[in-house]
Amino acid sequence: MATILIIDDHPDVREVLRIMLEVAGHRVIDAVSGTEGLAAFREHKPDLTMTDLRLPDMEGTDVVHALRQIDRVCPIVLVSAEHPEELEAITLGAKAVPTLSKPFTRQRLLAIVEQALKT
Repeated sequence: MATILIIDDHPDVREVLRIMLEVAGHRVIDAVSGTEGLAAFREHKPDLTMTDLRLPDMEGTDVVHALRQIDRVCPIVLVSAEHPEELEAITLGAKAVPTLSKPFTRQRLLAIVEQALKT
């Protein structure tokens, strides 16, 4: 189906996302930092990128802005454990990208991915 880049510094989160997305038929590439994620984005040109809000080297919103400098149309989903209201306020500065709040269900993840891929 789609190639999806996951940028998250927590190995367990990356693994859960990988399993759920691969079972749904997607190809997954992952990165542990914003810098690594930007390099993977340039190399693999994914159909969708999912980035954590809090990364060791930069904020997820900074990753979103950097990704938009590279590619203005690739869908991006911001993933975070922040409360939905706080996350909504934060993402306004990131051009209101779709968000996935942790913890999430498989159904919610796949719905967000499907929605993002349609844009």
